[in-house]
This record gives sequence, structure tokens and C-alpha cells, in this order.
Amino acid sequence: MKTSRKSDGALGLTMVLLVKTISVVVAIVALTLGCASRKAPVDTNGVIGEGVGVHSETSAGPGGQAPVVEADTQSSPIDWASLFKRPPLPEQRSELEKKVERWIDSKSASDLVTKARMELALGKIRDGEGSLRESLRLQPVNEEAWLELAGVYARTRESGKLFEVLGEINELIAAKSEVNPTVMLRYRFLLANGYFMTGRGVEARNILSDMISKYSDFTPAYVALADSYLREGKDSIAEFVVKRAIDRGKDDPALENLLGAIAIGRKDNKGAASHFSRAIDMAPTFGQALVNRANLSIGENDLAAAEEDLNRAIAIDPANTDALVCRGIVLRRTGRADLARASFERVLETDPVNAPARFNLGVLNALDLNRPDVALRLFEEVVSMNQASPAIRSRADSYIADLRSLL
Repeated sequence: MKTSRKSDGALGLTMVLLVKTISVVVAIVALTLGCASRKAPVDTNGVIGEGVGVHSETSAGPGGQAPVVEADTQSSPIDWASLFKRPPLPEQRSELEKKVERWIDSKSASDLVTKARMELALGKIRDGEGSLRESLRLQPVNEEAWLELAGVYARTRESGKLFEVLGEINELIAAKSEVNPTVMLRYRFLLANGYFMTGRGVEARNILSDMISKYSDFTPAYVALADSYLREGKDSIAEFVVKRAIDRGKDDPALENLLGAIAIGRKDNKGAASHFSRAIDMAPTFGQALVNRANLSIGENDLAAAEEDLNRAIAIDPANTDALVCRGIVLRRTGRADLARASFERVLETDPVNAPARFNLGVLNALDLNRPDVALRLFEEVVSMNQASPAIRSRADSYIADLRSLL
């Protein structure tokens, strides 16, 4: 059929760099919060009385486009690293699963939050979400539960639900005369993520730049800021932010991962592989670096090496959607169409707006399963998705034109 002129449908993952690094997040289950009339979330920076100015997107920087990432020597008042933990090693999972079992019948709101965090670390997203909902049923003002739940929707990119939960947190913050700095930092960071999801990048970057200006050791803000520029193709600005973080003594696998992604943009695959491998050496459970290194292997047609990295990433975190989509691509290329379909569909069960999964499932139906009608529907859905990148939309449009000429 005409679509055979396309080499394959691997664009979704092999051409889109994966540099997400945040793991304060949990899962999705469609339960209503009953707060439709609640306040919309806002940046409540003033609540804690810190009057540091916010740098705009057009402040001075490389080419006059990046925020000036200036910071004094002040460290954050919290142990932020404890809030951004990565999944356990495979050999640690059985012990963590035993701990979860101890909390199955718990009626304590705080214990249920602890249980949820363990479930989420194990990749049991729906279980973790359920534990958080039960915690909030028992204690509706439980800030920890609300923050973890907001993290669920940050991960699954469900902006409506994320802002709904952030609105609840905003009300809790507004009702207090003094706000815990930990709560404020986590709230603002999640709010920035929500702004990125809804196309409000300037506001998101303002928040992140302001956080960096206050707390020079808050690496997740540097990472999120650099990542936002990288996703827009502004590699030099992303590199500027990463190097500022490194210059301040940061030695973090997320920064190495970003440098690898920047190297790919410069067609320096050898340098990229070195950065990804260093990130993995620094943090063996850092799934995104494993996925990015697998993408390099796919580009070099070393599918065995790619599958090895992807299997490792999924063993670490069964809910890693990027790894599942990428493995689906490898499975399709190696003639295992049914397994590839299962991998893509598994992603869409928990992340229905995952454009790479939907696109590659369309390719599979068009080129391997001989289901052009299903493929056409999937490609049309991709084109209508706000979450789809221009590159994926363009490829989907091309498939649509070919398929319509055949149906």
C-alpha cells in the first residue's frame, strides 16, 4: 500500500527525546473531588513573604531569550531530594511489596499516604491513587495526600484534574497564616508543571526561575526549566540552564540526561550515549536515561541492546509509559506484532492522551495488522490531540492521506 514508502512508524519515540525526570507522581482513577466551585490555583508566592522578583522569559540570556538564572548561596529549607525519589532496584521490590501488605487494612490517613507512596514506587499506580483517595476521605485537609494526588495528574498529564487538586491545595494554603516551606515548594513546582501542560510556558518559567533565584540547590527546577526549552528546540538555552546548575556544584543524573538529549540534537550520538550511560551509572534506576539510550540503539538498528535497556527500565518501573511505547516499537520491528499492540494498548489504558503510543499503534495497524480502518481512526485522533507534537501530527496527516486514498 502507499504507506510503505515510510520507513516505519518509530517517529513517536525515536525522534522525540525523552527527558522527563520527576518522580513525585502517582496515578489516575476517574473519581470526582466534588470541588467544582473551588478556587482556581494561583501562584501563592507572596504567602510566605518572599519578595524576590521573577525573571521573565525575555530577560537577558543567550540570544536574549532565556531567563537569567541567578541565585545567591541560600539553600532550600527542606531536603528536596527526599521528595524526588526514583523507583527501587528490582531486588528491593519484594521487600517493598511486603511492607505494602502490612497497610492493606489501615484506617489511618497518614498510614494510607505512606502505603500509597510505596505502591507508586512499585508502579502500582491505580492502587496508589486509591490509597490517596481513601486517605482524603478520612482526612480531607491532609496536605500530603493532596500533594501526592496532584503528582498523579502531573505524571499522567491530565491538566484538568491536576488544576482541580491544586485548587484544593491553594485553599488549604490560603487558610493558614504561616505555610510550611515544603508544602509551598512542592505546590509551586507542581503548578509550574500544570502551566507547561496547558501552554502557559511563560508563567511556568517565571515560577521556576523564581525558585532557582531563592534556592540555588533546587535541581528539579533547573531540570524542568532546561527541559522546557529543549522541547521547543532551543537547545542552546537548555544547555545554558544545565551548565549553570552544574557550575553551582550540582552532580545529578537528570542533568547528564539533559546533556545527552542536547548532544543528540547536535547529531553527536557518541557523546549522547556517554551522557546517558553516566546518568545510569549515577542512578541505576533512572528509567528515562535507559529509554533515551535505547532510542539511540534503535536509531543504530541495535534492537537487542535497545530491548535490554527497555526491559530493565520496565522492571524498575512497570508504569514507565515511555519505556512501554519504545519497547512496542522494538517488538514491531522484530516481527512481534501482537506483543507490540499489547504494549501500546497498555500505555493507552492509563495514559489515553499519550500521542506516541496512539501514533505507533496506528502504524502497527496500517502496516502490520492490515486494519486500515482502525489505523485511520487512530491517526485522526492523533491529529486532534493537543498533546501531540507538530512532528507526530505531520506524520499522522501523511498516513491519513494515504489511507483515505485506499479506503
